[in-house]
Amino acid sequence: MVSKDVSALDFSKTAGTLEDFRMVEVHSCYRRKKFDFLISYFKSCAVCFFQKTKAQLHEQKENLKKRNSYFMSYSIKKILHIFIFACFTSYSFAGMKVEAKNPEKKPSTGSKSLALGATLPKGVFRANVVTFLSEFDSQFNKDGKREFIGSQININGMAFALEYGATDKLSLQFKMPVVMYNKLSYDPKRIKDSVAYDKVLTGLKKKGVAIASDTEAQIIQNITDSFQKHSRGIAGVGDIEVGGLYNWVSTDRFLFSTGLGLRLPTGKYYTPIMQRPIGGGLWILGLQNNFDVSFLDQNLWLSFRHQGEIAMSQAKAPKEKDGNSLLGELEDSDETFSKEGLTHKVTLQSSGSFGALSHHLRFLSTSLAYQFDSVAPTVTNIATYEKERSSTHSVVWNISASALPYKIPLALDVDLKKPLGGTNAGASQTAMTTTMNLKAYFKF
Repeated sequence: MVSKDVSALDFSKTAGTLEDFRMVEVHSCYRRKKFDFLISYFKSCAVCFFQKTKAQLHEQKENLKKRNSYFMSYSIKKILHIFIFACFTSYSFAGMKVEAKNPEKKPSTGSKSLALGATLPKGVFRANVVTFLSEFDSQFNKDGKREFIGSQININGMAFALEYGATDKLSLQFKMPVVMYNKLSYDPKRIKDSVAYDKVLTGLKKKGVAIASDTEAQIIQNITDSFQKHSRGIAGVGDIEVGGLYNWVSTDRFLFSTGLGLRLPTGKYYTPIMQRPIGGGLWILGLQNNFDVSFLDQNLWLSFRHQGEIAMSQAKAPKEKDGNSLLGELEDSDETFSKEGLTHKVTLQSSGSFGALSHHLRFLSTSLAYQFDSVAPTVTNIATYEKERSSTHSVVWNISASALPYKIPLALDVDLKKPLGGTNAGASQTAMTTTMNLKAYFKF
């Protein structure tokens, strides 16, 4: 983009100088020869050109480079989009033409695998290799307002899951998540607008400390030092999950299944909050119910899921030294914690196969889901951490490609989860998460 000072000022000055020159030449052309006229003209043009400073010429050159780079990348993107769209549509129409020429009935392009409550066939193993990336820098307060926490946290990891169809109605599952990268980054200029700064400031005011300009600077410095010290958080194995899913009713139009699972406290949780624990510390029992209805020959599924979780144990509470989480240090305490009441997780999902458009697109499917989580408050034998429930509203979009229609036992899912709102929700509950799941099927 050309800057204003170049486009609005320099070019107009040049045009004005040339115009003045032309007016002089009109009055003197009768007394000069054509050769003198041309020499004078080119001299004036040269003077006008070199009046521009080197800085202005350099700025124009840089702006021109930026414009060329922008238009080049924009053109390439446009060409790629048009190419992909053309390939997609031509392939679709080609498939439709083939189908029109062969009107005989084809097998269904839909699948029960689009349903939330689907189980595996008997004797089939499914291995899942999941990679995920979570990013968050804010939380929701009790009024539902998003608040900046003072830093941005990026967590990368993997999960390994193995499922087995014990019968046509019962599937068993084992899942082990692993956090590989737990990084905190921050911008010192934004710390003053964060919840971390407000907490420290409020604590000092309660103690009767006078707040001066140098005090505020010291607060920011302390927070910055803490962020820098704990920029790398805990990594390792998270909480392992085991469970099963039983299909009570399975028809071409309707599925009803129930799942029972247990989450084991294998992830490290007894650590300062600044180091970002990767475990919950509690044995959690979960009960899940799924209702699925299909349309368009199983190419469209509408699904409802409710999952209830309850804590089955207590654990030692990690108590921050002097009540200051910025120190990143724990002190000995007899305090224990648990969850009071049920945690509810509700999912409403619509999923469909592109096979409804063309038999040749049966390998593609997509889904859009709304999720509502209501998390039970954390209580201790001394006090209640969160006296009210925390809740979040999220939307999840998925695109899937499966090679099963071509008798290749592989599939790939890509999910994008984005929180829309919530109340009393901690930073980890507001994470935007991208997940990629590679599935492989085996039968022995």
